[in-house]
Amino acid sequence: MSESDFYNLKVTSNQANKSTSGRIPEIDGLRAIALILVLLYHIKFTFLPVPGGFLGVDIFFVISGFVITRKIWFDLGNSTFRILDFYQSRVVRLFPSFFLTLVITAIFASVILLPDELSSFTSSYFSSFGLFSNHFFWRNTGYFDPSVDFVPLIHIWSLSVEEQYYLLFPFIIILLFKSRKSPKVALGLIFAITLFLYLALANRFPVATFYLLPFRIWEFVLGSIIAIVVQKRSNPAIVRNQYREPISILLLIVILALNIFYDRVSLDAQYTQLIVVSASAILLLVFSQTSYVNKFLNLKILQSIGLASYAIYLVHQPVLVLWRYGISGELSNLEKAICLIVTFILAYGMSIFVENPLRRMYANDAKNPKVLRGFMLSVLVSILVGALLTSGVGNFKKYSVEQNRILAFKASTNNLNYDYGRCFLGADNTVSDFDPNCLTKAGDGQGTLLIGDSHAAMISLGLKARTKYFSTISYTGCFASVPSQILPSHCNPIFEHDLEVIQELKPENILIAGNWLNGSLRTKFGEKELLASFAKTVKIIHQESPQSRIYIVGNSPQWSPDLPSLLVRKNIALKNGELVFSPDYASMKALDEKIKRLVAGEDAYFINLLENLCTTEGLCRAVGNYEGKLEPFVYDDSHTTNFGSALLATIIEKQLVGFAK
Repeated sequence: MSESDFYNLKVTSNQANKSTSGRIPEIDGLRAIALILVLLYHIKFTFLPVPGGFLGVDIFFVISGFVITRKIWFDLGNSTFRILDFYQSRVVRLFPSFFLTLVITAIFASVILLPDELSSFTSSYFSSFGLFSNHFFWRNTGYFDPSVDFVPLIHIWSLSVEEQYYLLFPFIIILLFKSRKSPKVALGLIFAITLFLYLALANRFPVATFYLLPFRIWEFVLGSIIAIVVQKRSNPAIVRNQYREPISILLLIVILALNIFYDRVSLDAQYTQLIVVSASAILLLVFSQTSYVNKFLNLKILQSIGLASYAIYLVHQPVLVLWRYGISGELSNLEKAICLIVTFILAYGMSIFVENPLRRMYANDAKNPKVLRGFMLSVLVSILVGALLTSGVGNFKKYSVEQNRILAFKASTNNLNYDYGRCFLGADNTVSDFDPNCLTKAGDGQGTLLIGDSHAAMISLGLKARTKYFSTISYTGCFASVPSQILPSHCNPIFEHDLEVIQELKPENILIAGNWLNGSLRTKFGEKELLASFAKTVKIIHQESPQSRIYIVGNSPQWSPDLPSLLVRKNIALKNGELVFSPDYASMKALDEKIKRLVAGEDAYFINLLENLCTTEGLCRAVGNYEGKLEPFVYDDSHTTNFGSALLATIIEKQLVGFAK
């Protein structure tokens, strides 16, 4: 059988004129692999880390481009394609389970979430319902922020991207088909342009290029090109038969290895992504006449997971997140395993009792009025639930005056801005926006300069009130560090400006503060790259100002999803000196020890905050008094209130005095 016969046989079998047919089992096996990678990424088993598992979504995009193009192109060739039929088939395939997941998640969210959390959830609910959640999360949440572990609908961004693609792409395929010109050339041009834009802008705009369709089109189009190649070609000579088996095995290994060892690969993230996407596309091209890979992809367990992959993907994140909220913290491996089991039970139930009956009904009679009625009913119920969430009726919990006072610390109107727009800048600013008054010129060898990210900014509030000749500049999301793979490229000019300030002031003390935990354990390149950047940074600063003492400020306590919510959920009152367990304490302490050892060899000093704030068991100072009022240490997961900033400043000041003796 030729390769084109293989693919076309799959299309023409089982009533190919319906989108619910024409299944290629091997693709379901590949879907299962992609899904497993995503699940392991989100679940985060400590014994089975898959730091690149989010690339499973990229594999989904390639598969979607392949499957949709294959179906449309075949139907166009047989003069059976109808654009309304295509959209109707997409609705039947995707929306019943989608709406059901949204509604059930909303019901549980109403019971479990706190008022501000429910408000945020409601916004994401409507953006998901409207299929623009990728735009919502682009504006509100970076996919790799630790906070996404507490966002129930974060995964819907990829479904929004797919649906936006489905709305546009059929018209492009129709135009290419009717033009009678080579579709491969046109699609290749689209692929090249969109890939170039993505690679050119990924470092500068990492969040936008992750979430938005224009920077994802190249993945879908690559799948489309493969679909047209295999359907138009009767001679399978692109890859000789004797090479297909080893190539297909190698491609599978590459895909799995780059996902599992993602943080050990010395490539920029976008190039690792390009390799995984390309490997997936080539695998679609060559697996039609392989033996071992076909057998592997046709394993019953992979086939079963692949067929239910959509429902599993929909359910897994709400289950994980709502469970985390329910226990007010991180899950144990046992709890993660239970969540996985619950996910599969719910997903298979949805497949058996919702998806499969509707598909059969549609396959037997596409004009069955029950299909339209069911769709309209699900839309109305989803809108009603959203309206209840918006009105506040859906919030079933009542809170005491004390609890509402604690939760008020989370409100944006009460958050400290840390001199934002003056001494503390963000993504919309350049170094020219720093206020010159943030710097105090005191003469060589005098004064203190604090630089870093938002954790430097939060410390500055307390330090400037008690430190003579104090200067500070900080930038959100940017460590005061030499250029490295751990930081986006827009941070580079920030550090260059830091060096210019250091050269100008030549202060007695230079403090470097940052959210080191998120920079080491929750980015691609991790701890090794962070520590290497410390060594290089200290050396360069010494060159600019040899007489300055350099201090690295260690980690400060963090709580998930945030401390005020934790206090309310655990019914802990604001009591001066209250200690609350920090789940990340062990990780932060271990990292602090490594930083301390490293900087000691670089003629720098380490300021240890944790040993002054936490017990050896990880119980950390969570509440204190500031100007006669009790406040939590932080107003979110890690950013200090006035009390927290003053307390950190006191600890730092004492240690500076100690080092100077």
